[in-house]
Amino acid sequence: DPRVRQAIALCFDFEWTRRNFFYGSYERSQSCFEKSDFRATGMPSPQELALLEPLRDQLPPETFGEAVTQPPSDGSGRDRKQLSAALKLLAQAGWKRSGDFVLNDKGGRLAAEFLVDDETFVQVYSPWVANMKAIGIDASIRLVDSAQYQLRQSTFDFDLLSAAFNFSATPTRDDLEIFFHSRSAAVSGSRNLSGVASPAVDALIDAVGAAKDRESLTTAMRALDRALRARRDWIPSWYLANHRSAYWD
Repeated sequence: DPRVRQAIALCFDFEWTRRNFFYGSYERSQSCFEKSDFRATGMPSPQELALLEPLRDQLPPETFGEAVTQPPSDGSGRDRKQLSAALKLLAQAGWKRSGDFVLNDKGGRLAAEFLVDDETFVQVYSPWVANMKAIGIDASIRLVDSAQYQLRQSTFDFDLLSAAFNFSATPTRDDLEIFFHSRSAAVSGSRNLSGVASPAVDALIDAVGAAKDRESLTTAMRALDRALRARRDWIPSWYLANHRSAYWD
């Protein structure tokens, strides 16, 4: 349920994490195609709408408004306003608070486990997990060795994990299919880790593949980015905005 994923995203206080763990080095990701011309901004252009309108009944309404972004927190580490909004989203999705946990109509707990293979991520994700617990999610972190991590990732045996990926300056249909197409959703070892399986997304990937020039490619990519962000299949984390270098002083 995208409301559950949005609620989990609201528990991540990036501003606090950036200040306390990253020393201000990283920026918040908002797009699948961050720092490129393919990142969607503002309202859809007429050219983007020409691609999106035929798919309107298959896409979230947010696709047709301002491009979805993650709201900044107050940087306190436990933004009460955002946690309250997260709890409301869970309630809308059918998860009601009962004691220390949120439960569904059958009495089952909402559980979420972060899968990591590096102690560093245990430290980084622990405040996020604490916020999830604060709103009733039975959240935890599981640290495994690299072999088990790779196996569980390739067989989609996880709730949450972190992944970094990038695309070329001119993404092809094949590049995008590996990450976002229905055909790769259940293929063991594919990069479609969030299991995107949407005919509308498939159609937008086809539009990228059919682009005849840079302008039409950019339009199709922005429409795709807009749709992916509105679906909330993944939770944007962070990226390094600059190139690091060392030199003798």
